[in-house]
Amino acid sequence: MAILQERDPRVRLIARSSGWGFRVYGTTDQGAVQSAAEEAMQRLRSGERSLAIAQRCGTNVAVGVLLGTVGLWLSEFVRSPGRKLALGLAVSVTIAVTSQPVGLLAQRYLTTESRLGELRIESVHQRRVGRKQLLEVHTAQ
Repeated sequence: MAILQERDPRVRLIARSSGWGFRVYGTTDQGAVQSAAEEAMQRLRSGERSLAIAQRCGTNVAVGVLLGTVGLWLSEFVRSPGRKLALGLAVSVTIAVTSQPVGLLAQRYLTTESRLGELRIESVHQRRVGRKQLLEVHTAQ
């Protein structure tokens, strides 16, 4: 994703990883995805570990949801409507300010692996699902 976005900042993509590789949904082609994945693997193996950390990763959203859930749980212990409102505002500000930085830390230490070992690209397949384009990148050790 990072390489595709470096090459064309206007590219609109979503990617989801899986046990067999990853899927890319959006406005790009098979050759661009294959080339970007190969470059990313080379750069990661060269030590550019931050390449695996994404500003718009779903982990950042998950951190926000977790913080919101904690805020809702805490509101169960508050009886005063005014204090509930204050807690709601405090939780909202906390989510807005901390979701991305805490999400980036969670990616770095919990959810993202940048050490590839012997991982290699096995194949890249392009197909359409309705009106949407889908690219599947299969990897293997």
